[in-house]
Amino acid sequence: MDNQRMNYLRTHFRSAYSDEADLEARCLLAFSAAIASDLIAAEHPEHTREQILQRAATLLFSGSTGDQVNATASEPRA
Repeated sequence: MDNQRMNYLRTHFRSAYSDEADLEARCLLAFSAAIASDLIAAEHPEHTREQILQRAATLLFSGSTGDQVNATASEPRA
């Protein structure tokens, strides 16, 4: 079952990433975040957990680099 999910992610990411190592790394990170989100610490003094998870999703699925995402990052915690 998990291999089917990884294959789905590979299919999704393949159109954006031609480098196989980068493709596999993004699939691994996306799968890990999806199945173990509750086990991964994602707290930051200036941002909520939801903001951090949203940024991770943006990095994984947009094809953007961290610098590009920085320009559109969520506002800090109030």
